[in-house]
Amino acid sequence: MILSAGLNFGAGSTLSVGSVTINGSFLQSRIAIGAQYGADSKPGTADDVLNAASTLNKLIIKGAVFGTVGGSDYFGILAGKIASATLSGSKIALAPGAQNLNVALSSDVFVKDAA
Repeated sequence: MILSAGLNFGAGSTLSVGSVTINGSFLQSRIAIGAQYGADSKPGTADDVLNAASTLNKLIIKGAVFGTVGGSDYFGILAGKIASATLSGSKIALAPGAQNLNVALSSDVFVKDAA
């Protein structure tokens, strides 16, 4: 699954997504809110730009969160600001400031924001 909103945003643009709920599992998937992929065209890498004014207010994934084992790929949730995230029934501690948190045993699913 790929859910994208506000990709390749313009200067001064903002986007706010109220809530995303996935009733099942989040497998080899991406959610990008206000993200611009860098030159490598891969989401979640160091050359991406996250629009800090774009917000995902609430994320709930009720099932398992998993990418691929041993791969060099990247899956995850990217947004300028993620206000609240609950994955597989566990609330994720989101601190102020930029973060890139590994949230899966496969080590390739991240929660990344800029604010």
